[in-house]
Amino acid sequence: SIAVTVAKRLEGEFAGRAEFVYANDLAAKEFAEREIIAIDAAQGIKKVEMLNNLDGIGAGAGLSTHGFDIGFQLKLLKKAGKISSARIIAVPLGYGIENAVAEARELLRSILP
Repeated sequence: SIAVTVAKRLEGEFAGRAEFVYANDLAAKEFAEREIIAIDAAQGIKKVEMLNNLDGIGAGAGLSTHGFDIGFQLKLLKKAGKISSARIIAVPLGYGIENAVAEARELLRSILP
């Protein structure tokens, strides 16, 4: 998927600042950090965007990441107390890879120490 390609291209650049985990089932993962930044493919957007509010993902929100799967999993993890917060870097489906990497890089730089 485009999200995995973007993550793999950025992983080395952010080594030591972020742990990149490739997981289909987030609920089965134990997170060392309590703040999660996910990268996922999305429809309904025109450029790479940072989603800071999990409630904005789902039916009626005009945005779908993997059929609401990642948003749903992150909401469950937060409710269960396994994470304190989550953000999603949403990459438009069918977006050019170079633009996606550049835009995701800028978003990560803006939030990582």
